Amino acid sequence: MGFDNIDTGNSKKRKILIIVLIIFLGLLILGGTYAFLSYALSVENGNYSGKVECFKINYSTLNEDGTEKITGTLFPSINASNGLSGMVSLGIDESCNVNATGSLYMHVSEGTSVTLLQTVREHCENSLTLETIDEYDNSSDCTDANGIWVTNGTALKYAVYNNNSANGNPLDSGYITANDIGDDILVYTNFDVNYTMNSYYIYIWMDGYLMDDNYTNLPFGGYIHASVSQNE
Repeated sequence: MGFDNIDTGNSKKRKILIIVLIIFLGLLILGGTYAFLSYALSVENGNYSGKVECFKINYSTLNEDGTEKITGTLFPSINASNGLSGMVSLGIDESCNVNATGSLYMHVSEGTSVTLLQTVREHCENSLTLETIDEYDNSSDCTDANGIWVTNGTALKYAVYNNNSANGNPLDSGYITANDIGDDILVYTNFDVNYTMNSYYIYIWMDGYLMDDNYTNLPFGGYIHASVSQNE
């Protein structure tokens, strides 16, 4: 009898232990599954849970290919505001807990007039905006005023602003050359994208100090597109 009671007690202990182990394994599996699901619900290539787009990119004029088209004619001018422009806004959906950075690209189409890329005459430019400073007609006065003296530049320029009137200093600026036609130009990159939709305006204009004055309604064709990448 005594041995039977001992066996019965041990049997109960084994059953309790087995039940505890089963519960523990169940919780472990459940926890692992939860961790896996939590990982799966994180952002991957801009998608949250496969349903909500974490990264929002809006264009003022959305083309079928998901870009912002910039087309029109350009006339010589001294600043960006007299040129062509396009706008793109970027942000993160509030349901996504991520950090991200953005990049803006401009594609210059093959149909763009090569006359826009002609060489300019010597003149002074603002080193940040690349706009012409016409009150300085020699290099020493220009550089003394913190400008840059351009001797062999290209007429076609771009600048990126965070306002729609090209006021203040641009976020970035540069020149467009013949090698850029048909390609994407990285015009602004590595900027933070957050939960506020921030708008960026890309201006393209033609410098007024042309070497050759033979120009009439010069066509520019291109488009803007943006990308957002999740930070590690």
